[in-house]
Amino acid sequence: MENLALVALAESLRPALDGCIIRRVIQHQPNGFILQTRSAKLPALKLILDARTPAFYPSETRPPTETPNSDFLMVLRKHFTSAELIDFRKSLSERVIELVFRTAVPSKELETMSLLLELIPNAPNIVLLDGERRVLSSFFSITPQHGISEFETYSFPRSGNKTELEKVLAEEVPELDEPGRTGEWLVSNVAGFGPVFAEEIVFRHRKSGRSLTEEIRSVNRSTGAMLGGAVAKRYGAAGLPEDTIAISLTGTAGQAFGAFVTKDGHAIYNGAGGGAGVGDFSFVAKALLLDAAPASSGTRVAARVGLNVSGSSRFAEGNFVGIGASLDKRLLNWVAFHGDVRATVALDRVSNWHLPLKRRTLGFSAGPELRLSRDSSVSVQIDGNTTPYLPTGTTAFDKDYGSITIGLGHRFRSGPTAIVSQIYARENMNLPFRVRWNTDPDASFGIKITLRPFNR
Repeated sequence: MENLALVALAESLRPALDGCIIRRVIQHQPNGFILQTRSAKLPALKLILDARTPAFYPSETRPPTETPNSDFLMVLRKHFTSAELIDFRKSLSERVIELVFRTAVPSKELETMSLLLELIPNAPNIVLLDGERRVLSSFFSITPQHGISEFETYSFPRSGNKTELEKVLAEEVPELDEPGRTGEWLVSNVAGFGPVFAEEIVFRHRKSGRSLTEEIRSVNRSTGAMLGGAVAKRYGAAGLPEDTIAISLTGTAGQAFGAFVTKDGHAIYNGAGGGAGVGDFSFVAKALLLDAAPASSGTRVAARVGLNVSGSSRFAEGNFVGIGASLDKRLLNWVAFHGDVRATVALDRVSNWHLPLKRRTLGFSAGPELRLSRDSSVSVQIDGNTTPYLPTGTTAFDKDYGSITIGLGHRFRSGPTAIVSQIYARENMNLPFRVRWNTDPDASFGIKITLRPFNR
């Protein structure tokens, strides 16, 4: 998670964290802990010290089976069981969150203790401090970048000669205005910037002479998080009155656009945008492996090969080839079942949203079709697919996904060819079959036209 997105997340959690009392500390995986609370608003906090993507987030899910207890877990339970959260801090430049607790330990030095969550890629850690901010314990060893040893006063890990983000906001920094500054330069020279935010700032700077109706791209997906973080940092969780800031943007910025813009701890999302356009052109050939008369209840199985050619819409599926098998079975006079399994090979290296693609994916489709009249029907189809994207660190892209599609179709006859037109509505899901409200576009609507040899 980018540092400034973490700022916004921390501020949005602040109202729910106020006065939380820790009920239990659980180690649910070798590098993960759960702080269960007595609060109905925030039942649990999860801390994941994955080297690549350390994370901190609220959770309402039931914790999995505990792993064998570690020494550090025993330390956390000793000091934080029944402890009350009295302060919550997040510096602007560091990926470090500090939770300050009033403990039940009858000792002046340990009456107030801090738990520091260092969510730093390749160097995550949890550090326990006493009331005088001395290091008592840590999950991993303190890194040399801190410049301290155990039992010494804590200091943030040094970031070389980088300029602090607080200084950039408070005073003029002439180096930033020099020509040729890139996102990579910002990451290397300003503490608190990650690549996504840095590219966003460079993009905005280059366009600063234009109106606030701007085109956004995949690298601008944290625009909402940046705005939400800036507002929350200055005005708190209550935010600003409605209609204080109005920005019109065009383009596509991925699933995180608008994320973490909150008011009173609740997300506020942007207005509807447009994404219409010509979709995909699919060419499919079938070879029957098992046939049955159309009027019978027998099962028909066919092998399939296909080619998908991407259209101009931002939400087209891209260019790929595939093979698979399909099954059709008539259940009743007015109900039939259709299903297929498939494997595809992508012909593109990146998607329309400029995300790198895997070479191969697997998928399936299944669902009933209900006949309304001789040539009209309504269908419900569930699709599932392994994610086509290389790892991005973003759940909405990295998890396998699917969709639910409801369609109303009608068959027209033209000589030896049947033209099947269908109006459909589709809703995205994360597997196993959960509607994923966090993905843009959540719902899509369209018209599908199929040409095939007429079959009486």
